[in-house]
Amino acid sequence: MTSAQHDSGDGPMRLGAHIGQQNMTAVQMRDLWKRLDAGGADWISIWDHLYEAPRLGGVLPHFEALSTLGSLVADTRNARIGCLVFYIGYRNAGLLAKAATTLDHFSGGRFTLGLGSGWHETEAAAFGYDFPSLGERFDMLEESFELIRSLLTQERTTYDGRWVRAHDASCLPAPIQERLPIWLGGIGERRTIPMAARLADGALVGTPEMAVERILEYRAAGAQGLNVALRAPIRDDALDAYLEEVIPTVQRETA
Repeated sequence: MTSAQHDSGDGPMRLGAHIGQQNMTAVQMRDLWKRLDAGGADWISIWDHLYEAPRLGGVLPHFEALSTLGSLVADTRNARIGCLVFYIGYRNAGLLAKAATTLDHFSGGRFTLGLGSGWHETEAAAFGYDFPSLGERFDMLEESFELIRSLLTQERTTYDGRWVRAHDASCLPAPIQERLPIWLGGIGERRTIPMAARLADGALVGTPEMAVERILEYRAAGAQGLNVALRAPIRDDALDAYLEEVIPTVQRETA
């Protein structure tokens, strides 16, 4: 599984990794993202689930996203950090804004916030969260985006929506980044707010040479960045090939 970011920028293609924080220990996960960061990955992200994905009913070890990000930003120095994506039904929107600016400071301005409408109804029910209809979740996403963007950019925010609210709220310190990026995820573009980064899914399999060929196809189609999804158990030889062969070759070919 890959995620591709499309824009009109020039320069080498950005390559990263999207990690599902499941089926491995905390030590294994920290070793993985340290290796990715040192090996030249431009991006490292996790997801926001309480159970494993795909849905198995909560049978695999799985770590919570926001607390995991605290370790991720502390353990890395180079790669941009993000979550693809936070389900807006699990946390207050104001809390997510505060978390985003906190993570931006502790990462030295490397954090990207991802927001989504959610899909994992099984885990929501297991942990006692309401899971409204898809249309209502899109409404929640839109309101949450508007409130969070205001909190991250304005001195004071008052917002009175159906799903989220704030009264004369400040969010200090402001993010290090002048405009902290927000990525949006949802089913169907008609209801999503125009995305800060547009993502496309695909498969990346085979030899390093095949991987390079597939990534360059994404670039030719307009992708400026691409993240490869990693799921435990992870083969060391495959990770070595990605870091030592695929990334340098693609960066050289797209420079």
